[in-house]
Amino acid sequence: MPGVQILGARDKQSDEILTPEALKFIVDLERRFGPKRRELLAARVARQAKFDAGERPDFLPETAEVRKANWTVAPLPRIY
Repeated sequence: MPGVQILGARDKQSDEILTPEALKFIVDLERRFGPKRRELLAARVARQAKFDAGERPDFLPETAEVRKANWTVAPLPRIY
C-alpha cells in the first residue's frame, strides 16, 4: 500500500493478517485519529514528568459537586 512501510519481519502469517483491506483500515485509522493519539501521548509524557517531579494526582475541580453529593445505595437483597 502506498505510504505504508512495514518495519518488522514478514512471514506467511503476517501476509495473511496484513491484507490490503487490513492495511487500508489501519491507514484510515491513523489518518483520522493519529494526530489526536500523538497529542494524548505527549500529554501523558508531560503529566508523568509532573509526577516524577513530585506532583501528586488529585481530583478534577469540575467533579467536586459529585464528590460532595449525598451518596446512597440500594439495600442489600434478602438472602433466604
